[in-house]
Amino acid sequence: IKDIPSLAKGYVETKKMVGGTVRLPKDDAPTEEWDKFYTAIGRPAKLEDYKVTTPQFDPELEIAIDEAAVKEFTGFFHGIGLTPKQAQAVLDRYGEYTVSIIDKETRSAAERRGTTETALKKEWGAAYPRNIALAKQAVRDLFNDSPALSQAIERAGNDPDLVKGLVQIGQKMLEHGEITGQIPPGE
Repeated sequence: IKDIPSLAKGYVETKKMVGGTVRLPKDDAPTEEWDKFYTAIGRPAKLEDYKVTTPQFDPELEIAIDEAAVKEFTGFFHGIGLTPKQAQAVLDRYGEYTVSIIDKETRSAAERRGTTETALKKEWGAAYPRNIALAKQAVRDLFNDSPALSQAIERAGNDPDLVKGLVQIGQKMLEHGEITGQIPPGE
């Protein structure tokens, strides 16, 4: 310290620094003390003051945002003292995680579909195209009034036993004249 004005300036700066610090409450501190702490670090006063944006997904992924869940989690964020920036970071990470899980499931389904296709081609040989056409047409004819069910069966097409079963159903329908589409002749 060079002189009295330097000492005074240092004292003022120290007071500013101490006045601007926030002390972490003890674990057993009363709720009011924790609320003051959370407010001091930037938690909004009210739950409604969180201005978070929900993750946006590619429409092809068909992911629906559950607004009630977002509201529930926002309440949780407020309760544990998260700042809006922290709350947004959690929601963003959840969105990234969701997309990564769907991507992983999509790749896994494609691998299973490829394995099933290879196995059925090996088992059926030249009859493969006809059997697949028969299975697909059976699904279309049986579930033409329920596109959602038809799509669910199509997604489950990774199961070779299901595909074989659909071929058998299709064959019975063909024998009874109940197949409406064109089926290639058998080999």
